[in-house]
Amino acid sequence: MSNASISSDAISIPHEVFDTHSLPSEERFGIWRESVLPLFEPRLDESPSQDFYARIDAFDLKRLFVCLAEFSAQRYVRARKHAAGEHADHLLIQLYMTGGYVGHNGNRPVRVGPGDISLLDLSAPLETQAENSSTVSVVIPRERMFSLVPPDHL
Repeated sequence: MSNASISSDAISIPHEVFDTHSLPSEERFGIWRESVLPLFEPRLDESPSQDFYARIDAFDLKRLFVCLAEFSAQRYVRARKHAAGEHADHLLIQLYMTGGYVGHNGNRPVRVGPGDISLLDLSAPLETQAENSSTVSVVIPRERMFSLVPPDHL
C-alpha cells in the first residue's frame, strides 16, 4: 500500500458561505431574496425583523449543487412563468433536519417535517410556508436527472 498523499488542491470542491448575520439587519432579507430568486421567490408575511436570518454553505459539484441551509420562517413562491424566465426548472431534493413546510408543488399538496425528504419539481408552480428550518439540499438540473433515470421511472 502506498503512502502517497493527495494535495488539497486535487480534491478541492468550490465552497461558498452566505450568512446574513454579517449584514445590516435592514438589508438581510432583501439580499437573501436576491440570492435565491433564480429558484423561487421568498416572501415574508410582515416586514423583515432584525431577527431574520439565513445561512447557506454551498458546494458546486458542477453537475449538481449541494448546500446546507438554515433560515427563518418565510413563504416560497414560484409561478409557472418563473421557470421560463430563469431557465432553472431543476429538481430540488431536501432533507429537513429541523423545521418544515406546508403548501403545494403543482397540483400536489406537500407537508414536510424534521427527518422528511422532499422532492420539488421546479418546473411546476410552487407555494410553501416554511417555519424556522435547517436543511440539506441538492439541486439537480432536470436534464442531468433524466439522463440517469427516465421520468417515467420516477
